[in-house]
Amino acid sequence: MDEAGAIDFDKVIAGHQQWRVTLRNAALKNKKMDAATLRRDDCCALGQWIYGAGGKRWGHEQIFTHLVGHHKAFHTEAGKVAELINAGSLEEAEQHMGPGTAFVEAGHHVTRTIRQLRAVTAN
Repeated sequence: MDEAGAIDFDKVIAGHQQWRVTLRNAALKNKKMDAATLRRDDCCALGQWIYGAGGKRWGHEQIFTHLVGHHKAFHTEAGKVAELINAGSLEEAEQHMGPGTAFVEAGHHVTRTIRQLRAVTAN
């Protein structure tokens, strides 16, 4: 995010896609995760933008409201996966990261909605 409140949408998309890799690696290595922080939707760059400059500028747009909901769902699901990893339920964590799961679908919704919002903000 820059000083004017603009955000690099490609960067936040990549960051959220990276969580799948990070969580999968944590499961493979049985590495502890900060599930409480991961579960929060206001700790990442996108969340800070949503609750700051982005919300002030774009909060009235319906697509922005959709992004907020999808982003919350993503972090909720990522937190669940992290908790499973921390509990040593590695196989279950892997299942929660599989195709069609709530975690993967939430990530797809975030990505798609960010792209739609980028089109609105470009005008």
